[in-house]
Amino acid sequence: MIILGIDPGLAIVGYGVLEYRQDRFHTMAMGSIETPAGIDVEERLKMIYDDMCELIRTYRPDELAIE
Repeated sequence: MIILGIDPGLAIVGYGVLEYRQDRFHTMAMGSIETPAGIDVEERLKMIYDDMCELIRTYRPDELAIE
């Protein structure tokens, strides 16, 4: 099972991708999506949306957790 965890924010969105197999968690990826200060909220949300869609396409999580 692959799990995508998200720590939401407008300036910085943190994420982690874990795989649970053989009764253990294994880190597949972790990082952040950072949006520049001074741009419109709409542009920030579009950047976050695009990057989150790419994460979902890449890792195809079975579960999603949001802090």
